Amino acid sequence: MDFDQLLTPHLSGLEETLLQATLRGSLGVATDYAMTADAQNAIGRNELGHMVAAHLATGGKRLRGLLPMALVQAGAGPAEAALRLGAAIEMVHNGTLVHDDVQDGDRLRRGQPTLWTQVGLPQAINAGDAMLVAPLVWLLNSPHDQRQVGAQLAQLLGHAVVETIRGQVADVGWRLVQRPTVEDLLGVHLAKTGPLFGVCLQGAAILLGLPVANQHTCQRAARHLGLAFQVRDDLLDLIGKKGRGQPGADLREGKLTVPAVLAAEQDTEGFSELLQRLTAATDGAPLADAEVAQWVAWIGEHGGETAARTLFDDELAAFESLASSALGPGPAQVIGALAHRLGLLDG
Repeated sequence: MDFDQLLTPHLSGLEETLLQATLRGSLGVATDYAMTADAQNAIGRNELGHMVAAHLATGGKRLRGLLPMALVQAGAGPAEAALRLGAAIEMVHNGTLVHDDVQDGDRLRRGQPTLWTQVGLPQAINAGDAMLVAPLVWLLNSPHDQRQVGAQLAQLLGHAVVETIRGQVADVGWRLVQRPTVEDLLGVHLAKTGPLFGVCLQGAAILLGLPVANQHTCQRAARHLGLAFQVRDDLLDLIGKKGRGQPGADLREGKLTVPAVLAAEQDTEGFSELLQRLTAATDGAPLADAEVAQWVAWIGEHGGETAARTLFDDELAAFESLASSALGPGPAQVIGALAHRLGLLDG
């Protein structure tokens, strides 16, 4: 079955859950420290909800929120708990995006103004902070008969949040590395993207009551999915299918990509020059269109795109094999559909 068709039945429930969280002001966390008995009017409460709603309104595929819901349904697991987990992961993911936009200075997210451009840097940081923490409370406040599983999922998600932040620290600091290697860049990608996918897969396994060994295999699968996802993103940028105009938009902004580092194995001098230009781009001197096209051609001529495609195919295949074996026949159909969808490289 088409992967998008597998997700569609869950989308309205996820969107409604996220919307209700913003309407509850403090993202569903009790407002106990208010000056009046009317907690609904506590200072800052409504503003927080409005800011989070503004960011969520930029859209997105909601993959991290929908994936555990589809997997649990395919395994005949508890739908309500899967929705709670999916909403928690999706909210955390979007919190990291709010912070990414602040740190990268990005003014557009999915073609719309980023939150910090609307409300300022301090308030966007505040909103992102709340989006990282509130979902842990949602899981801890699971119904009484699910409280133990909710605590297990909250611990899993909390661990993933710290791992993701570590990846962002490495991403911001990669410019301090004089000559980044493929391992350096993949390490950043793995830490930034793998942990939340790990929650999607292992969280689904927990809700399906699968053994610990299967849960560990889910985490191994998530490592491969995280790497495949990020290499795919770099490939989409290289071939101009990332929805950001001409090929090489990441290079224009000073972002190092996997195909570029792989090309460096064939031309070390060219790579040194590219690193200098990327550093200049992050300092306010972005590459011109003609120069971007030149470096995109350089990557292709030195085998960067071909090597990245091979890496992507290998990581995607490893993900599909491990996740399918860990989650069982029903969820394996969802995994297979996801792998096929990602493999299309069509945006």
